[in-house]
Amino acid sequence: MAVAVVLASIGPVSGQPLYEPSGNIARFSDVLSVPMAGAAAAPMRIEVREWNLVGTAKAFQLPAQGFYVAQLRSGNVFTNIAGKSEKRRAGDFWTVGAGVPMTVTFAPHGEAAQLQTIAVNPNH
Repeated sequence: MAVAVVLASIGPVSGQPLYEPSGNIARFSDVLSVPMAGAAAAPMRIEVREWNLVGTAKAFQLPAQGFYVAQLRSGNVFTNIAGKSEKRRAGDFWTVGAGVPMTVTFAPHGEAAQLQTIAVNPNH
């Protein structure tokens, strides 16, 4: 996964401008052989990334990562995934399908948030 890049061509669902996170750190990235039920092991790219977001009225859209599991490590935010908005609190986990954009906005009075993503994708 490359450095966070704003995907201006997609644009946020809310119509608000996008911004880049204050920090994005790759904690782990490698291709691993993952055993599959009833089949040979398949190579999968596993990437763990932390996103440090600073409160703003602008939305942030995570760059495409394929399928991933997200956890809000701190703060309160709203996510918009495939047109569905949901409030997230620290400790919440959710999944985002491959090719599905996720936009993050801050809850009122939100100042900062940390989001962790774990992407699991076939190695191409």
